[in-house]
Amino acid sequence: MKHLILSILTILIFSSCVQQEKTLYYWGSYESTLYNSKKEVSAKNDEAHKKSLRKIFEKCESGKMKVPPGLYSEYAYLMLREGNSNEANEYFQKEADTFPESSTFIQFLTKYSGGQRANEQSGESNE
Repeated sequence: MKHLILSILTILIFSSCVQQEKTLYYWGSYESTLYNSKKEVSAKNDEAHKKSLRKIFEKCESGKMKVPPGLYSEYAYLMLREGNSNEANEYFQKEADTFPESSTFIQFLTKYSGGQRANEQSGESNE
C-alpha cells in the first residue's frame, strides 16, 4: 500500500512538471491546405487555402496568438491573382505593419504588382 501511494505521488509530481508546448504563432491548417493547393492546382484547393488563411486571421485577431510572418502577404498575393488589388494592398499593409522588417520587401511587391498591372492594361510586356 505504501508503494502504491508513493507511486501515485511520484506520478502526480512529475505530471505537474510537464509544460504544454506554447507556440508564438497560430498556424491552423495552413500546412495541409498549402500543400494541397501546390500539389493539385485547382480553384477548389485555392479557395480552401484562402479560407484557411482567413480562419487563421480571425482566430489570431480574437485571441492572444499572432499571425505568422508572411501569411498576410500570401493572402495579398492570392487577392492580386484574382484581380482584387484593393484587398491585396490592404493585406500587404497589414504585413508591413505587423512585421516592420518586411516593409522594404512589401514596398517592392506593391510597386511591382502595380507596375505589372499597368503594363498588362496598356498591352505592354516585360519580355
